Amino acid sequence: MLGQPASPLLWSINGDSPAQSSLATWCAYTGQSQDNVESWGWLAALPPTERNSVRDAWNEATLVQKPFTLTYSLRHPSEVYQAFTVLHVPLFSTQHQLQAWLVFFAQKPAKAPEADKNWELRLIHGMIFTQKVLGILLLSLDGSIIRANARLGQFTGYSEEELRHLTIWQLCVPEDVHLHLQAMRERLQSDQSYPPFRVRYLRKDGTPTWGRTTQFLVRRPSGEPYYFFHVIEDVNTQVQSEVERAELLARVQEAHNEALARTLQLETIFETITDGILVSDRDGYIIQSNTAVRRIFHLDAHPEYLKLPYQQRTRIMTLVDEYGQQIPPEEWPIPRLLRGERLHESRMEDIRMHLPDGQENYLSIAGAPIFDQEMQIAGAVLVIHDVNERHLLESRIRKSFKILLALAEVLVDLPERHRATTASTNQLLPGPSFRAAGEYLAALTCQMLEYQGVSISRVDEEMVLHMVAIAGSTGENRSAYYKRYANVPLAALLDEEAIIQLQANEVVVRSIATHVSASSPYTLLFAPMIREGQLVGVLSLEKKEEHLPYTLEEASVAKAIAKFILLVMERERMQREWIEAHSSELALREANQRFDEFLSIASHELRTPLAGIKGNLQLAMRQLKALNSHKLSEMEELMKKLDKTIAYLKEAEDRVNVQNRMISDLLDVSRIQANKLEMLIGPCDLHKVVCDAVKDQRRNTPERTIILNVSCGEPLMVVGDADRLGQVVHNYLSNALKYSPTYRPISVSIERLANMVRVSVHDQGPGLTPEEQKRVWERFYRVKGTATQAGSSPGLGLGLHISRRIIDAHHGQSGLESAPGEGSTFWFTLPLEQAAPAPSEQIPGSFSSHSA
Repeated sequence: MLGQPASPLLWSINGDSPAQSSLATWCAYTGQSQDNVESWGWLAALPPTERNSVRDAWNEATLVQKPFTLTYSLRHPSEVYQAFTVLHVPLFSTQHQLQAWLVFFAQKPAKAPEADKNWELRLIHGMIFTQKVLGILLLSLDGSIIRANARLGQFTGYSEEELRHLTIWQLCVPEDVHLHLQAMRERLQSDQSYPPFRVRYLRKDGTPTWGRTTQFLVRRPSGEPYYFFHVIEDVNTQVQSEVERAELLARVQEAHNEALARTLQLETIFETITDGILVSDRDGYIIQSNTAVRRIFHLDAHPEYLKLPYQQRTRIMTLVDEYGQQIPPEEWPIPRLLRGERLHESRMEDIRMHLPDGQENYLSIAGAPIFDQEMQIAGAVLVIHDVNERHLLESRIRKSFKILLALAEVLVDLPERHRATTASTNQLLPGPSFRAAGEYLAALTCQMLEYQGVSISRVDEEMVLHMVAIAGSTGENRSAYYKRYANVPLAALLDEEAIIQLQANEVVVRSIATHVSASSPYTLLFAPMIREGQLVGVLSLEKKEEHLPYTLEEASVAKAIAKFILLVMERERMQREWIEAHSSELALREANQRFDEFLSIASHELRTPLAGIKGNLQLAMRQLKALNSHKLSEMEELMKKLDKTIAYLKEAEDRVNVQNRMISDLLDVSRIQANKLEMLIGPCDLHKVVCDAVKDQRRNTPERTIILNVSCGEPLMVVGDADRLGQVVHNYLSNALKYSPTYRPISVSIERLANMVRVSVHDQGPGLTPEEQKRVWERFYRVKGTATQAGSSPGLGLGLHISRRIIDAHHGQSGLESAPGEGSTFWFTLPLEQAAPAPSEQIPGSFSSHSA
């Protein structure tokens, strides 16, 4: 309420209206609305006779900016005017600018008391300290706080009593003390007004708070300084706003700088992109383009092209699709984009553009329309990719592929011709000469690559070149080439670095000092031929255009051609080696065939007389035994002679049996080689076969010990030829008896292993080395340096070979376990009957059989 502790109020700079913070208090007393108070509307609360004088006083005070006092009446909502004495104190900003007015209202009594002439000053002084808008502080000259009002206590968090025990130096933030000192010094030195300054005060809780301080110096009547009067306004909200504004401005500036940098970056990227970029407006005018567009369209001679309207541009250049058909202007990319289409490179490939300078470019085009905020088409952006290099590369690849395909056909065709010739003559003929093939390959390479010359050279172990073939030269030049490069060291043509690169399977380009047909240097490309890490040949190429460099594609093609030529060389070498090996094989096969025929004939011829001899010997033995049965005393001497004769005849019979077995072995080997060894296949008990063979061997050699070990007494049925299997056991036993001492036993074992049966014969002979174990199964092989037991024939070295082939024919396996000094164990395994293959099943290469 005016005239009460609610005043003073803040007023605007020119006095036309109360400040926003005091507006409600004014309206509450006068009854005016807030809208009616603005723009001098508050004067309506004054009597009409006083309004002009008050307004003039405000205008004058605004110019002078000094405190002044007015007396006028204010209308209360009860329509009663009351007289007030009003003190106006100007408030200044830190820039010495008038910021507001502090207005103090004191109700004027109807009659002033005569006893106290300073009642107005005391009233105003009391109202100042009791107002609740601004903090009031009285300081002694040394900075001690004399008095402070309640608002300052609220501002700092101290009570009024606590403030009176502090100094300004304690209340102020240490970093801002110098501001107070400077203000106090200026006040003491001069009576001129010192502008308000902004400082930080320390609250009781230790946190800083911002205040705008206006300082006055109060002097005694004699003019001496008395104390300092401070008016402190809470400006934390303003400081916070300023900080936020500064941060916002900083962010705005940062965003501006970033946007500027991004714009520059995008412009740089836009200009450095290798693809052409065009941006058009909705009418088809080009509003932006990059450098690549001018390069792709060859616009150096036509810089005005992009500035022309769309229709004029279509008359200067034309577009042709992949089928060679001209594209109408309305189907060009920009009109399509402006109609809302999106173009992808996959749909706009291989477009040819005929340029103003008469040339043409292959282009791949993509693009999209540009939409504004209302989603209306505002323009288009077009990306143009120059694919000329790709077309050239594809052309070179097709050409290279054609060359390699032709070379591959040559590589396949030459052996076919040779096989055709061999088939027609029924003879093994040497392949085509490498020089002839090389000449053809060199000529083909020279023709396909359109080169000046191509040569193929072989490199020997001494790194000497031997010219094999040449193309591109005729007549005297060819002869000169062959003569000049017949036997030239590689070092005479290339430096050491180039030779090392060739050995590392790298292509080399070098300039040769002189040409055969010219005196000027020329450049050659050398491609290596590497076999098993060694340089064995070189392919050299010479271009027609001396000034054009060799490209990576040309180097790759040359290297591939060199590999093909090396394949021809290798094929020719291996073919000759095969011919030689095959010729030796045919000769050996013919010799074996003749030898087998000889064995068959010889064994047949030898068997016939031996059969007669054996029969006669048997008859003689029977007669002699009959005579010997008559025990006549007078014939005692004759009996002794007869006994000796019988012994001789028995020995002759044994030798005949041995001879007969050897002949049988020879016949078996002959039949095996002819794949005609007959066997009677059927179920048989392998246990019985082995036992019978052991019994026979015990009967034939009663002086030797043969131990039979059987893990099970049940029949062990297999599918096979019992006689042939018995022959295998006999061969194993004969071999063991032959090479083991007579006092050492022979062990024969029969074991059942799951679906298999294993038969093994172990001797305690000298044993075999690993090399001997590999060859012991070969035909006619006999271990050298191994003596047989007395009475045993050395044999032909066929028993083990025949045994293995018999076991193989029965779908079994045979093997040997031996070590020098530890004897030998020969074994074979056969599948039992339920696991054995059907009799009709034959292993490839097995002998013919007849079911029993």
